[in-house]
Amino acid sequence: MRKLQIVLMAGAVFYVNHLAAEGVDSLSESSRKLLQSEMLALDVGFKQLFTEYYSGDFDKVSTIAKKIERSFVLKQNITEAQKKEIHSVLPSDFIKLDERFHYNAGMLAHAAEMRKIELVAFYFSELSNGCFSCQSQYATTKFKMHKESKDSDHHHHH
Repeated sequence: MRKLQIVLMAGAVFYVNHLAAEGVDSLSESSRKLLQSEMLALDVGFKQLFTEYYSGDFDKVSTIAKKIERSFVLKQNITEAQKKEIHSVLPSDFIKLDERFHYNAGMLAHAAEMRKIELVAFYFSELSNGCFSCQSQYATTKFKMHKESKDSDHHHHH
């Protein structure tokens, strides 16, 4: 399980480059760079979060989760034109997954502040699942396990 979580976290930085079929290549250079910078920040933050989660440091978990929550691309200091472009070019399901991911980060921060161990574990899991879900839909060329999983869904095994 731990290895899977590490793979999922490390992958965040790469998945924007593999959304081409879904519209990223159609974005302006500045919008692509904005998404890439968010993915880099998420990659760093999630690696830190992973370490602090397993060491049981609720204060650091909360601090890092708040940073992840605020890194939401549509809440950053971007132009109205970029916001419009992102919403019109990227798939709505991608936007929903991104919004949900950042919402869960906020809930993780709150649970850590309240020292609710079960909720911290739940929202940490939700963040990991959010990475997996997005990668499995939008980064199958980068993450072979997702492509293999999709391919096997089309075959009936006994």
